[in-house]
Amino acid sequence: MRNKLFLFFAVIFAAGAALSVYFYLESVEKAYREAGKYVTVVVAGSDIPARSTVTAGVIRYADMPEQYVHPAAARSAQEVLGKIALADIAAGEPILKSKLVAEKDARHGLAFGLAAGERAVTVAVTEVSGLAGMVQPNDRVDVIATFDVVPPNPQEPKTSYSSTIIHNVRVLATGQTLVSVKDSKGKKGSGFETVTLAVTPAQAQLLVLASERGTIRLVLRSPADESVIRVPPAKLLDLLNVAHSAPVPVPAPLKK
Repeated sequence: MRNKLFLFFAVIFAAGAALSVYFYLESVEKAYREAGKYVTVVVAGSDIPARSTVTAGVIRYADMPEQYVHPAAARSAQEVLGKIALADIAAGEPILKSKLVAEKDARHGLAFGLAAGERAVTVAVTEVSGLAGMVQPNDRVDVIATFDVVPPNPQEPKTSYSSTIIHNVRVLATGQTLVSVKDSKGKKGSGFETVTLAVTPAQAQLLVLASERGTIRLVLRSPADESVIRVPPAKLLDLLNVAHSAPVPVPAPLKK
């Protein structure tokens, strides 16, 4: 009986000590909050794998003592939503802005420069077709393809056409350069033999076909011009103005 009574009082004292510690910690936390020493940060609500997009379902908020918060820790959802994780982020870990990259930011690799639905296609260019090396990443271009069309009748000659197959696409890289000259800290640009474009899957097929079966040339656009002008394909006869030439009028005979 005495042992049971002793055990009962031990449990009571232990519970009292636990409650005392709990209330003490609560009072300390309350004092810190009242003194403004706690801040709200964004943490991972579940594991966020590398190269995955941060959504509202994988984040939550947590209050932490200000002195233990990393300077790069995100404080609001707007700083993390829609961005891509550069590395794995464990559940409960504060989300650092340095571990995230925004969409279309190619500084961390070509894949990060692509938006949803875009594909990267690299084509070979020459000094002429590549605009004399003056095109830069983030410029926008049209693509003109020149190719031969063989008629069904073998007796008829083949016809060469030039047609604008892609309008207003973004340049991702020139050679292995992913940033423009103004972003490269004064480094001079060098010549390149390839250009990588951000296109849709349908445009990617046209671009590959044109580069394999014909020749292509880039046409630089103004940054302020996003219009799409549809023009019919040009053919060799157009150079001679045969299709649009009008007959020379014959003067009427003079009456006596």
